[in-house]
Amino acid sequence: MSTIRLRVNKADAVYLYQLLESYEGLTTYTTLPGQKQDSFRDLELAYSESLDSVLRSVLCNVSAEIPLLISENLSQGEIMDWNGSEIFSVEQL
Repeated sequence: MSTIRLRVNKADAVYLYQLLESYEGLTTYTTLPGQKQDSFRDLELAYSESLDSVLRSVLCNVSAEIPLLISENLSQGEIMDWNGSEIFSVEQL
């Protein structure tokens, strides 16, 4: 099992939760503890390595709709700054 951590704006978190749940069997996620006043939610996704390319594709598509910060990138890329703009691109995955 592999894991990845994401940061998403609090306003977009429910959308991301519903989207991940709609891909049954792709990943499980846990919302990590945070402060009530935080403007973001941190999630940890667990997934099978055999579904790595599918998860990459889903996250690339989601990033076109909402900003995401990947704190443990799917590849060995650098951690990107959280600035609300494009967080990662297809080339980085």
